[in-house]
Amino acid sequence: MSLRVLMWTPAAQEIPGGHKVQMERTASAVRSLGVDVVEAIDEEPPIEGFSVVHGYGLSAQQVRRSREGGTPVCLSTIYCSRRWSLGLDQRVGGGVQLGRRIRLAAVLGRSAMRLRHVEKMEDLLVSTTDRRSAFECADLLMPNSALEGEMIRSELDVTTPMHVVPNGVDPTVFDHGAAAPERDATVLYVGRFEPHKNQLGLIRALARRPYRLVLVGARHPHHQRYYTRCRATASSGVEFVDPVSQCDLPAFYGSAAVHALPSWYETTGLVSLEAAACGAKVVSTDRGYAREYLGDDAWYCDPADRRSIASAVDQAMEAPFESALRDRVMTQFTWEQAGKATVQAYERVLSRRPAAPR
Repeated sequence: MSLRVLMWTPAAQEIPGGHKVQMERTASAVRSLGVDVVEAIDEEPPIEGFSVVHGYGLSAQQVRRSREGGTPVCLSTIYCSRRWSLGLDQRVGGGVQLGRRIRLAAVLGRSAMRLRHVEKMEDLLVSTTDRRSAFECADLLMPNSALEGEMIRSELDVTTPMHVVPNGVDPTVFDHGAAAPERDATVLYVGRFEPHKNQLGLIRALARRPYRLVLVGARHPHHQRYYTRCRATASSGVEFVDPVSQCDLPAFYGSAAVHALPSWYETTGLVSLEAAACGAKVVSTDRGYAREYLGDDAWYCDPADRRSIASAVDQAMEAPFESALRDRVMTQFTWEQAGKATVQAYERVLSRRPAAPR
């Protein structure tokens, strides 16, 4: 089957981050399988002449525009529950064990009680309902994990078919050997500076620990004050590093004993996979779907509890290195695997009779 695919993420130009990396790496992997891929980061690229539109962060209007032109739409969902982002429910260690029949109205109603301004509630209503509408209008959803797909079903009541496509790493880039070298007591955090990434919580949690803390990442254009607050809170021993290229990241991962990602939620934690591939021990948030990737080979923390963050880092720092997570990432969670799953998703959509717009 000859395929020509438009990969489209309109938010990448203004706000770079994991979604852009995911699109670029997936595009490269899909091209290696013989698919013609065109990448777009503008608001209204031409969509004529493509077999499939593969979107990241598309609005409902953009999905409808593609489908009305006769082109089927697959969406990489990158969805995380509002329950986590707004602190509306508790997490449990074994995975996502939330109410199975949570509906949009209930989530929005409880969210409104936590918000201080009507404008914020309106923003939440608009963004959540548009996301649900986009998902429902699409031909196929491609969550990064089964847990993510389950959350979309239960929270947004979406009926669109799903095909899981895992996130991954490039083994030719993120590979520092099977055994971890001797490393000093460095805790690394790679990620864009914004409140939900919780660098501030990590800085505070490790303030009295004898670790070197290195924070690598770009400043989110909408959260400049958050970055300033992180700098003001950090001691002189905390190192802030501007964003570096993918090919330069392994040097940071390879010198750190622990990579810590105590975000308020993560769909995957792409940097956790990269760190594991480079032989660093991994601390992850317990909110989101990272456990489906990391299993019992990582340490988990409650991002709202500084003691939990510090304890997880302490345990990881003291534990001997085990290669189980690194081996699993390098065999199961690579961009090659993601590319194969993505092409299967395209073929699944194109083999079905086009559905009427929902």
